[in-house]
Amino acid sequence: MISEYPVQISKVQAPPLREETLERVRLLDWLRIKIHRRVVLVIAEAGYGKTTLLADFSRRSRVRVLWFRLDRGDRDWVGFIAYLVAAIRIHLPDFAPVTQSLLRETGGSAPPRDSVLDTFIRELGDLPADPTALVLDDLHVVDDSIDVRHILRELLARAPERLTFVLISRKQPPLPLARLRALGEVAELRTSDLRFDAAETEQLFRETYALALEP
Repeated sequence: MISEYPVQISKVQAPPLREETLERVRLLDWLRIKIHRRVVLVIAEAGYGKTTLLADFSRRSRVRVLWFRLDRGDRDWVGFIAYLVAAIRIHLPDFAPVTQSLLRETGGSAPPRDSVLDTFIRELGDLPADPTALVLDDLHVVDDSIDVRHILRELLARAPERLTFVLISRKQPPLPLARLRALGEVAELRTSDLRFDAAETEQLFRETYALALEP
C-alpha cells in the first residue's frame, strides 16, 4: 500500500525573526568559525535565544542551513526520516527519491527501519559539495526515543563529512560524542556563552528600548 507521509512545512523552515531581533555579533562570529565541525551543540534552558540565534545565523550564512523543528510526534522513525527528507527538499526539491518512495510504503510491505535509513544515508551522498548544516531544534523533546537515538548515531557516523549537525536542546543529548570530541569535531555553546555580556546588554537597551544604561 502506498501513502504520503504528511509534513508540516513550517517545521522544516527557520522561524521568522522580528524586526527588532538583536544581532549577536559575538555568537554569530563564533558560529561562522565553528559551523564546519561535525557537531555544534547549543544547550541551555528556555529563554536563552538558542533558536533565534540559529535562525539569524541561517539568514546571514553562506552555508546551506537545513531546519527541522521537533515535537513529541517526531519520536517515530518513519516521521523522523520523512522530516529529514523534507528539510533537505526545501532546498533541493528532487532529493532522495528512493527514500521517499520507501517511506510511502505502509502495511505488510513496508521496509524495515534500517533499510530505509541505509538508503537515506546513501542518498545523502548526492548533496552538493558545498558545506551544509542541519539544525535539529528542540531535540530534547524526542531524545528518549530509541529510534531517534539510533538514527542520529548512524548519521553522525556515516553521513558525508560536509554535513554538520547543529543540535539545539535544553539538555545534553544522549549521544556517543566522546570520539568526535577527541577529534576536535564538537563545538559547544552553553548557558554561560548565551548569556548577554555587558556590551550586548548595552546594545539591547540602546537598540530595542532606546535607553542608555548609566555608566
